[in-house]
Amino acid sequence: MAMRFLTIKAGALAALAAAMSAISAVPAMAQEWRVTPRPHTLNNGEIVCGLYSPRPDRSVGISVYDHSSDLIIKASSLVGIADGSDVVIRYPSGNSQRATFLKEATDADTAMIEIPSVADLNAMIDQFATPGDFSVAVLGGRPTAFRISQLPGASNEIATLRACMEELDLG
Repeated sequence: MAMRFLTIKAGALAALAAAMSAISAVPAMAQEWRVTPRPHTLNNGEIVCGLYSPRPDRSVGISVYDHSSDLIIKASSLVGIADGSDVVIRYPSGNSQRATFLKEATDADTAMIEIPSVADLNAMIDQFATPGDFSVAVLGGRPTAFRISQLPGASNEIATLRACMEELDLG
């Protein structure tokens, strides 16, 4: 099971970098979400659809593969947080949930959360439809909290993501 997490983590982080690179060529306003309009093939052969917040230094994104999905969070505040840390996430919608961080290393600034099912994926995607703040509170150990303020609503980009997901399922 540990090997599976390492493989998924490496794939998710590579997906974030590759997808951000692939969609960075698409012109965007300063505060718009980024979305892959069609499934994107990574260097390792995996195919991904993604929705990513507009800020590169503090970002949140969803990567969807044909076999799994992940919420990916990047912030300097994550350095020092251990793999397996329990967290509470609050979405722009105002809803919150408990989850467990998966990290490659304690000194990494990126963490991910596995999304266990398609139903959970669709519910999570909907949490970003309205504008608002995204925040994380790390429980236990070294308590840490941070916020990505004033994320724009992603309704239009969510429609594009869902079209990409449909194409991914057909591929």
